[in-house]
Amino acid sequence: MKPRLSDETKVQTEIKRLPDGSWITVVSERENKSTLKVLEPGEFIKHYNDRSIKVSSFSEDMFHMEDKVYFRDDSGNNADELGMKKADSVPFGIYNVELFKRFVRLVPKTINQDEYVHLDDQTANEIYIDIDKFIESGERYKKAGLLKKRGILLFGPPGNGKTMIISNVIEKYKDQARILFVSNSNILEDGYIEEWKDHFAKDLTIFMIEELTQYCGMGSDVTPIFLSFLDGQSSWDNCLIIATTNYPERLPGNLVDRPSRFDRIIRVDAPTPPMRQKYLEKMLEKGNVTEEMIKKTEGYSIAYLKEICVQMMVHGKGFDDILKESQARKDDIKNFFCETKPGNNSPYS
Repeated sequence: MKPRLSDETKVQTEIKRLPDGSWITVVSERENKSTLKVLEPGEFIKHYNDRSIKVSSFSEDMFHMEDKVYFRDDSGNNADELGMKKADSVPFGIYNVELFKRFVRLVPKTINQDEYVHLDDQTANEIYIDIDKFIESGERYKKAGLLKKRGILLFGPPGNGKTMIISNVIEKYKDQARILFVSNSNILEDGYIEEWKDHFAKDLTIFMIEELTQYCGMGSDVTPIFLSFLDGQSSWDNCLIIATTNYPERLPGNLVDRPSRFDRIIRVDAPTPPMRQKYLEKMLEKGNVTEEMIKKTEGYSIAYLKEICVQMMVHGKGFDDILKESQARKDDIKNFFCETKPGNNSPYS
């Protein structure tokens, strides 16, 4: 559980921008004398020596980054003069949410991806329409006395386009929302993200949670704090949560069998023949794609189709040779890298 500065009252925080361009929240100096100081390493050591304080006493309240030491201090000195800048808000965009001791840091993130291929996929189009309607319906939620929040869970075999759908959502909404990638389950499970809630309340926040099973492990329960984040006192207003999993069988019922936690649960299957044709024609040009290629790639994921195109375009291999290699790879994975299921003690986990 996250250590709190005050167990009795909710303290006010303010946003600070660090010299590297990332963002944190700190306790407002109006509410608490504790502030965040920034010193050179040498100055930091001298600070401790002058005050005869053991370094270990600050171990939960400091982190080191880019030749600077950031730490919580009770001297009341103004941190703004030491390399930090106060900010009214965090700009719209894409951020990784990272945990540094007691601080949650938002680090600007760049999405590197191949050119998006729109496959006229009914599932993907359904998701985009659902999100558009949600974003446009703020007044309806308000009139009904409801928090404006929605959860979407995408599941299905690896490589079938879940990440591609997310990338398209990001590209569409990055200029009108803060998109937060949460990779550390402790950030949500232990309530660390709470300190940003009030600062972001007026604008749309989109949480991206890739591989939801990190929150429940192999057969374990989901923490009450995470459930409260999805649907409870810790829920955010004006918030969209998009999660993915390759392993739906590992998710407990109290997480998925409740619409207020994940309102839409959508299966992302292997591409259909028309989708495979469109993808191959986009990558290889229309004249190089035959009916036989579309037929022989039945059951192939987007990831495998991409590899076929790379092998043909970059390495000059023939289609049939690539299929043989792909099948050999699938056989090896099935025989030697089989997934560990509950009750399966396979050494290849």
